[in-house]
Amino acid sequence: MIGLTEIAIVAVAGAVLFGPKELPGIARALGRQTGRAMAYVQAGRTHFFKFARENEVDKLHADLSATLNQLNAIRDELRGGLNIMKPG
Repeated sequence: MIGLTEIAIVAVAGAVLFGPKELPGIARALGRQTGRAMAYVQAGRTHFFKFARENEVDKLHADLSATLNQLNAIRDELRGGLNIMKPG
């Protein structure tokens, strides 16, 4: 998170670099661009979750996890059987 100290440092640096007359316009433009960026991120997130729901990604993930668990169980059984067969 950005704290009050960081905001104050940026404001002072902006006032020195751009002058106090330009600073409100620059801050307004930055606020607008930040809002647009947040809207794009939210839209992307919405589209991603809609895509995931439509394509049943959660069900596919559960099926793959179950298959992986079965394969691990088979591997463990095979390893156990091979250890019994080894002399010594």
